[in-house]
Amino acid sequence: MDTDSSNTSAPGQGFIQIHPEICFEPYCPEIGRALRASDWTIPGQWTLAKIDDPESGRSYWTDLPYGVGLIAPMFLDPASGEVSRPAGGRWYSDVTAHAWRNRSDTPIQIRRVVRRKARHACLVNCLNPHWGDAVSLLLRISQLRSSGLDVIILATENLAWLVPDEVAEIWLVQGGLGLATQWSINLALQIKEMVQETESCYVPCIFQPAQVSSQELRQFSRVQPFPCEEWHQRLAEKAVVTFAWRSDRSWSTNPEITGFFHTRLGRSRYLRPVRDWWIARQAASALRDQNERVAVLYQKLLRNVPHLDFGVIGHAGAGGVLPSGIVDMRSEKINAEIEKRWCERAASSHVLVGVHGSHMLLPSGHAGATIELLPRDRLGNILQDLLFTCEDHREAVFRCRLLPLDTPAELIAEVTQSILSNYQWAHASFHHELQGPLPLHSVEALRAKEVERCKGQASAR
Repeated sequence: MDTDSSNTSAPGQGFIQIHPEICFEPYCPEIGRALRASDWTIPGQWTLAKIDDPESGRSYWTDLPYGVGLIAPMFLDPASGEVSRPAGGRWYSDVTAHAWRNRSDTPIQIRRVVRRKARHACLVNCLNPHWGDAVSLLLRISQLRSSGLDVIILATENLAWLVPDEVAEIWLVQGGLGLATQWSINLALQIKEMVQETESCYVPCIFQPAQVSSQELRQFSRVQPFPCEEWHQRLAEKAVVTFAWRSDRSWSTNPEITGFFHTRLGRSRYLRPVRDWWIARQAASALRDQNERVAVLYQKLLRNVPHLDFGVIGHAGAGGVLPSGIVDMRSEKINAEIEKRWCERAASSHVLVGVHGSHMLLPSGHAGATIELLPRDRLGNILQDLLFTCEDHREAVFRCRLLPLDTPAELIAEVTQSILSNYQWAHASFHHELQGPLPLHSVEALRAKEVERCKGQASAR
């Protein structure tokens, strides 16, 4: 990303030019052949090209190969408002159709931060209604370091603190994440005007979630992830365990909504008051259940782990009171300062525990190890909310555990204790640095560490 602005050559494969002219010819399944793009737009979370069929006179808006639209693009017919998506879930088509029907010309404010003028630019659209997805889009710019382009980040204001120093420009849309779901004509016009100030501009063909090292993650958050090489020394002082709290998806077996309300009759507007009451009742019950499970987890660990530092981070909501020994870092409001404080807590933690969701993304990358509780309805989204900074695959598996949501607190406590006491052994057994024939002094050092580890386990019993 730290580029030489004198570079005037095209970046090569993996990028689509949108300025000074768009160069894109996707295959259109509606027409049955490839069509040339004539225009582009970014009205929100969409990064789109307009393709025209001169024979029929019809036009479509379709995804440029970026993010969710790379392998499963949608095709929007602006004449009818109909949206088709040959591959991928219907949810994206429904969101797009709704946004198109309700498109708005309301003025949108953009705060432009210019660190150095972007000449040959790579525009990265990080607008997304979901926090974790927006952050994941931002982290993917680590894949653009060798592009020779000046990176421009388009994001909402609450992501500003995560943008690395070497990014050329930041275009910050004023407002919350919800703005990304709106089809804003005004936003699209402003973005196009700013792009026209560059000599050339491209969109990267990026789909995969970010794979960042500890050092790269630090460049985003300005927080050093947990130093696993200091695991044993830190454990001798205190064991740090953190639970990532989420109010709208709890560690509970209570369903949020019954099957009846998923039926056509249950979704009737006449039953909305009953449905809303039932959802609120179930959510309150799930939060009480989560509160009790966190308390049990803390008590179980306290009995068996010496010098325990147990904390909770996340949005407070109607969280309830936690036991007095827990460091409660939950907050009703969320801003950059609080997000960074949560990252710092995660970075001091040997083990992070939490339910699957956006709130796990940054903490999981900063913590030493992660235990994620996965709901059944999120099996298709597995690993999407987790960051892996470990280079060795076997060690990464040891440091990231995925367990069912209904796993009892007693078992989570046992898994946590196992990770705490056995990581040093796992690192020696799996990490690539210790492969191959070892000199005798290295063997003696490993033996000494194993003696210390076994003494620690014996005292814990």
